[in-house]
Amino acid sequence: MQGADRRQFERLCRQADFLLHTKRYALCIDYALKALAIIPDDPRPHVQIAYAKARLKDSEAPEWARKAIALEPENAQWHAALADTYGILGKWREALTPMQDAVKLDPEKPGFQSGMGQCLTFLGKAKEAVPYLERALELNPQSAVSHARMSVALFKTGDTKGSSQHLRKALELKPDDPNLQTLLGWEYTRKGKRKQGNEAFYEALRLDPTLATAKLGIRARLGSRFSLADVFLRAAFSNPGGKRLLFLRIFLALFLLFETSTSIHSIYLWPAWGMELILLFAFYRIAHRVLRFVARRRGINAV
Repeated sequence: MQGADRRQFERLCRQADFLLHTKRYALCIDYALKALAIIPDDPRPHVQIAYAKARLKDSEAPEWARKAIALEPENAQWHAALADTYGILGKWREALTPMQDAVKLDPEKPGFQSGMGQCLTFLGKAKEAVPYLERALELNPQSAVSHARMSVALFKTGDTKGSSQHLRKALELKPDDPNLQTLLGWEYTRKGKRKQGNEAFYEALRLDPTLATAKLGIRARLGSRFSLADVFLRAAFSNPGGKRLLFLRIFLALFLLFETSTSIHSIYLWPAWGMELILLFAFYRIAHRVLRFVARRRGINAV
């Protein structure tokens, strides 16, 4: 390969990186594809495309990360990129295995330990996540991202004091992060400090006007119009146990609707109470999935 081609390739990769970090995802993909036209077997443009497509909610994003892994299977960074693309798409169960692979390939990388903790937290395994996040902070105590993830994990285990301490440390390290300002807003809201919570939410929206979780905090609509889904999502965020309570309330509404139907009482295969228990479980599960689907449609993976 001629030196001019290599220089052109590197220039395109740098431009794609810049466009990715400035959230100009379609242009990032264009520049990465131009880079691949010059050197098709370099994994970097594949990963840039994977991240950009994930941010655009394109289901093809993980396949681009897989292409990078195929080119360099022993590079832990590409396995972590695959996990990240699944995480951005809200598919945390699929993200777990590639993140485990990244940790196995490079256990001393703090970002991989932190990513593993994040995956486990979103899968409802916060207690299992804490040791990974502790290790990440041992390797890099100045990581605002790891402190923020530890804050979320500890909150989910019931350690609100530890959660608050790590959130304050994250904000100390990175005060201009809109996601951290949003977490602070929800912490104030849960404590009944509405004024301070609103200040944090508005600061988050000043930094990122598109942030859905901050919009929820100030009671702004998430879609083109206000809907009942906004109320459900807001309740799930504002109440520490709100997610489970919300699922139960949604189910109870559905159950009462079915209970009033004479069709239920016309079924004699089970005793009445047995049918009610079956419906109770079924609609609890359905409500859980519906809420998660609605949240993802509105740009939220945290419900």
